[in-house]
Amino acid sequence: MPALSYRTKLVLAMSLVVAAVTGSTIFVTERQVQTGYQRLFEEQFHHQTQAFAEQRARQLQELSALCKTTAEKVRVVSAMEEALASNDPDLLYDNLDVEGLALINRQATVASEEPSGSTPADGATAMVVDASGHPLVPTKPRSYFPTFLDVQQGKPVALFKKRLTTADLQRQEIGYLAVKQTRQKGTLQTGFHLREFIITPLIIEPTNELLGAIVVSYPVSDLTSSAFPEGMQELMSGIWLDGQIYGPAMPLSLHPSINSRVANMMQHLPQTTGAHSDLNPLYDGKKPHRLFIKEIPHNPLFPAAAQVGLYSLDEAMKEQRGLRLVILGFGLFALVVGIGFVMLISHGFSKPIEQLVQGTNRVRQGDFETPVEVKTRDELGTLAASFNEMTKDLALKERYRAVLSQVTDKEVATQMISGQIRLGGEIRTSSVVFCDIRGFTTLTENMPPAEVIAMLNEHMTALNRVVHKHHGVVDKFVGDLIMAIFGAPMSYGNDALNAAHCALEMLQVRTALNETSTHRIEMGIGLATGEMLAGCMGSADRLNYTVLGERVNLASRLCSSAGRMELLIDRNTYDALPPDTMVEPTSPLELKGFSDPVPAYRLLALPTPQPTPAQR
Repeated sequence: MPALSYRTKLVLAMSLVVAAVTGSTIFVTERQVQTGYQRLFEEQFHHQTQAFAEQRARQLQELSALCKTTAEKVRVVSAMEEALASNDPDLLYDNLDVEGLALINRQATVASEEPSGSTPADGATAMVVDASGHPLVPTKPRSYFPTFLDVQQGKPVALFKKRLTTADLQRQEIGYLAVKQTRQKGTLQTGFHLREFIITPLIIEPTNELLGAIVVSYPVSDLTSSAFPEGMQELMSGIWLDGQIYGPAMPLSLHPSINSRVANMMQHLPQTTGAHSDLNPLYDGKKPHRLFIKEIPHNPLFPAAAQVGLYSLDEAMKEQRGLRLVILGFGLFALVVGIGFVMLISHGFSKPIEQLVQGTNRVRQGDFETPVEVKTRDELGTLAASFNEMTKDLALKERYRAVLSQVTDKEVATQMISGQIRLGGEIRTSSVVFCDIRGFTTLTENMPPAEVIAMLNEHMTALNRVVHKHHGVVDKFVGDLIMAIFGAPMSYGNDALNAAHCALEMLQVRTALNETSTHRIEMGIGLATGEMLAGCMGSADRLNYTVLGERVNLASRLCSSAGRMELLIDRNTYDALPPDTMVEPTSPLELKGFSDPVPAYRLLALPTPQPTPAQR
């Protein structure tokens, strides 16, 4: 039924309103739930990062001071010089055992909270490297020396393989590195483990010559250990270092996603301290997680590091789903009530609206003559009457547009309708083409008028298409003559080149038409370029867009002087064409209206390809 279309629209509108209100309520509610959980997660992560920072400060306070004290002792520096000179690392390590390297190792083991009996790969280690980062390997066994490192061939330790050498080391540096370790626990295991490094330079005073450095490392404590505050069962923690996450609590399936997310967040962290969260959740299967990070301050010698927290959003999602079902239930009830109300008030309105829709479709298809029937005197009747008046005005304007497009160029007509062209003119640099049929009077002397008109229509239609193809404007048809403008009212860049291409193609098109047309027509073309007055000439009641000036007259005179199927151009046009344009100079022409002979050129060919006209 016709009325159902209107009712359907009202029902759809009501449904959209109810859906928008319901959706907005769900959105606001879910945002509140998310904000609450977000605040809870941020507080937990803040407590954890604070506890981690305090624990790290306790670890480093005595150990870093002990390393500095040992490195500044004259005996240790002297032993380093002797060891390097004699290539005997044991001279250095014997003195360091006495001075405190073993003590440093014991202190680092206590700081890392490793249990007694752990292997060197598990506990704290200490060694000395030279100024190039190569380790000084003792011949005697040292319990603190890192036997798991690749030192058998004198290679630099892991820190110096891809980073700065100790030659850039001027102060004590502290940071994290991932070290490849091999452990023996039932089965042989090899992998990368996170360790904290303290690198203390050995410097000769007062020359500040760098001999090497004392390198102390120990494993980083598990962030999920009982050392942190209680109530964080939902928190999974780890350390992200140089593109890789470390932490036994982090699900292995999420490692690639965590690594890429944290790397991206580290590149775009704002210049503020504190924790930052990623609003896009990570999914472990179907379980969503929220990611938090906090950058760990590091020295330039070490890679960037961040503390990472991962929270399960299962509880938040369950709460959101429950609230969503309740809100959807209320929304469905409101929709049923609203539809009933719409069905009651829509009766009697559908027919007039349907007629207006049909009338609109007819107008869209170009039918302005069929009015909409006015049956009532209410608002819908007033709307229908206004619609009929509108269609009458549109029909009149469409007739004006059609007539205007037929008596002038479409580009000019469009700008005149839009009000861009008004009575008056402006000086523009343009090109003008005149094309005239040779021997027209003789050709049409005994020809019936209807045949003359048909011949001219075929001729002018073909040339008019060529003008439009090359972004020209047909100014007028005068008998067998056509006048075209390039550069007014709109310029497309190299207007002289466009005009030259147009004139040459006119000759080609006419030559092709002579092969098929009943009448063989030959014509001459004149082309001139320069400043001219362009604009609407006439009166406020009757306008004609054209160009005036000495260059327009010159183009007309060149057209009159051109031979059959010949194209003459002036000096300005020749100068505007590409250097390899093929022309043939003529003798200076004595032209009417010009006191001096005028140089002219026969245009034979233009270089290819034709360039695309630039935008104005």
